[in-house]
Amino acid sequence: MEEEEIQAEVLSGSAAAGIKEGQAGVSASGGLLGMRFDQPGELPFAAETNIARAAVDASVGTSGFSFGAGASVVDAALELGDLEPDRGDSMDTSVRAGLGAGVGAAVRGHYADQDGDGIPETGLGADIGPVSIDVKSEALGRASNAITEDAVDVGAPGWRRWLPGG
Repeated sequence: MEEEEIQAEVLSGSAAAGIKEGQAGVSASGGLLGMRFDQPGELPFAAETNIARAAVDASVGTSGFSFGAGASVVDAALELGDLEPDRGDSMDTSVRAGLGAGVGAAVRGHYADQDGDGIPETGLGADIGPVSIDVKSEALGRASNAITEDAVDVGAPGWRRWLPGG
């Protein structure tokens, strides 16, 4: 069984520019204090908080896109669900929502097989002022794989995987 994990950063900062793993862009971030708690298991969740944090990001590539900037005095977020293939979930899904005392705007799109199970997760996220939300799921990836499988092998339709016992 996986164990919970706590991460903490004090006076952190980073900056990057270039092309890596199919993504091209620039980013920079920094903060006074950041903490994250991950709880795996039947009801996986993560919680994070930051004090005095700023970030800017502009990237695009084969696994998605991200454009935005923001700064906060304090912020917190909660993520429910996970994208782990070993859990047996049919639609690996995660939802992240956050709230902060700060300003910013961002938009994110995700398309990649983050958990390596052959089914790509897709998702969207946005930061609008003090509110942040992200949703990722394998639902569209499963539909895409099923359609592709049906087109390639009519004798073994992929959509049968969605049926009970499929």
